[in-house]
Amino acid sequence: SLWTVCPPVTPPPFYTPVTGTISQNTTWTNANSPYVVQGNVTVNSGVTLTVEPGTIVKFDSGASITMSTSSAMNAQGLLRAKIYFTSLKDDSVGGDTNGDRNATQPSSRDWGEIRFNINSRGILQNTILRYGSNSSRYATVFNNGGNIDFVDSEISYYDFGFKQNLGTSTISYSFFRNNGNGTGFYINDGVANV
Repeated sequence: SLWTVCPPVTPPPFYTPVTGTISQNTTWTNANSPYVVQGNVTVNSGVTLTVEPGTIVKFDSGASITMSTSSAMNAQGLLRAKIYFTSLKDDSVGGDTNGDRNATQPSSRDWGEIRFNINSRGILQNTILRYGSNSSRYATVFNNGGNIDFVDSEISYYDFGFKQNLGTSTISYSFFRNNGNGTGFYINDGVANV
């Protein structure tokens, strides 16, 4: 063939990086995913982050999303277009985003958490969350005073799946699996409807 001497160049992996602060209403779309959260990303007070069906969000090592007071996350996937929150090393969705082929494999504690602070709001429906909670003080989803609906969703490969210190959580038709010796759902205070 014509490229025996000079093979074609493989393009670098495509992704949309997310860093720092989200200061205005923002929508993450399937067309621009995967998104890669780098470091600790904060959604400012009063701001809504919408994650559309079919969108893939990957987290770099130790990365987290913090929902500030009165902010909101609207992540409503569909049965046939689920939303994924997973490790940058997870090639099973969104492809080989970090471009290392098979050099790394995802595991629990790859990334931190999605934290909901006082008076924040979260709707996570038809979402799959994998490989979070990178220390005993984090949980893949951590409710620290927010109001969260966790519906038709799954958290897997974690140490802590869903932890509530304060606030209100409604969990329905959801699964916690492949956690090794971890804890699926832990309530310290607040109201939980399961």
